[in-house]
Amino acid sequence: MEILNIQVLRYVLYDIMFHCQKVFLITSSNLLVLFVKSLEVFQVAGRNVVNVDFYNPQGIELGRSLNVASSGKLEMVVSPYLHQSASLFNPQNNGRLFTLLRHPIERAASSYGMYLQQEKARNPASPPMSISDYAKSNRVENNWMVRFLSNKMSGPLENGDLVLAKDILKHKFIVGLLDQKEESLQRFNMYFGWNTQPARNKLDPTERHKCIQRNLAQAPASNKFATVPVKEGSKEYNLLLLQNSFDMELYIYAKQLFQEQRSYFA
Repeated sequence: MEILNIQVLRYVLYDIMFHCQKVFLITSSNLLVLFVKSLEVFQVAGRNVVNVDFYNPQGIELGRSLNVASSGKLEMVVSPYLHQSASLFNPQNNGRLFTLLRHPIERAASSYGMYLQQEKARNPASPPMSISDYAKSNRVENNWMVRFLSNKMSGPLENGDLVLAKDILKHKFIVGLLDQKEESLQRFNMYFGWNTQPARNKLDPTERHKCIQRNLAQAPASNKFATVPVKEGSKEYNLLLLQNSFDMELYIYAKQLFQEQRSYFA
């Protein structure tokens, strides 16, 4: 299973959605929200975007006031504010979440690799922190996915938070797995109809497939943080597991959901 840095993964998915699937996207536009009075589609570097920045709560509120869900001008929303973004939708104009999940320990090891690179840039002469020390420090991520889904980004987690995260994942998400990325993307395509809508026929099926394969193939090579080895059962693995025990349970459940959802796409 590959270790992909979250930034690398995000941009790989962006490229697939923009260039291969021709999806209309709401994302960060770097515009002052005070000057946005109506919803408009424009191009940035050949990509179709809408002039609302969903990377801050003010942008989400602006999008809600502009009725983005019923506008017919978007097909995908990208935002780190999951629960706030839910206010954009309603029973008449609902949404569906989709995700590619990674093994929590490999995700944590990737974050460690990113930390090493950042520290080396800041303090070239400083000796690097070992992954064991990192896992015991306050820099290590702690059950990030359960916290994100349960909207509990600080404080101790309880079993109820895991139950809530599982419930959200089951009822709100098309679940994809990074080690099953091709099948996951096929499911996303089938569910959202990205391959069948006429506006997207600028790429014929063969070229679209090549575009997707090219972006998927480039992902591991573009990931600078995939070289940190963590062997299952090792001291380092177990230390990271202590910090991500809830996420591990959620990941095991996600794999079960991935199998169950296969029947939807048979």
